[in-house]
Amino acid sequence: MEATMSQNAENPDPTAAPRRLKRLEAKPTLDDWADHEALTLTEAIKLDITGGALSAKGLRTAVNKGEIASAEVAGRIWITKRAVREAFAPKPKVQIEIAGADAAPEADADAQETRPAPKLSMAMTMINAEKSAGRTRRRLAAHC
Repeated sequence: MEATMSQNAENPDPTAAPRRLKRLEAKPTLDDWADHEALTLTEAIKLDITGGALSAKGLRTAVNKGEIASAEVAGRIWITKRAVREAFAPKPKVQIEIAGADAAPEADADAQETRPAPKLSMAMTMINAEKSAGRTRRRLAAHC
């Protein structure tokens, strides 16, 4: 009999009711939550924090990639409404400046011949943009 009880504890019944989310019972809509208030990923998914833009898997992927600011505390992933809103906000485009590209050639006839600044390849431009955005080498390799 004890062996059966320990097996049930290790393998819960898949037909059992899901764990109650007490905080969601107190605040059932997304409007009830403040922008800075921490939500577990499960709570955020139940509240449809992205408004249908991301599925549960997509939200988890965005958090794992660092596209949505999060914190892991006690084995749970926590996010805020503000972090999700900032993740979906338009980002300014990164401009890459090449040293000497704007320099005007010298007017002096005795001046050495000036060469135009080298153009960056598309791959190199992407790498520089990713580096300036703080991406890792592993993630850079995936783009090339």
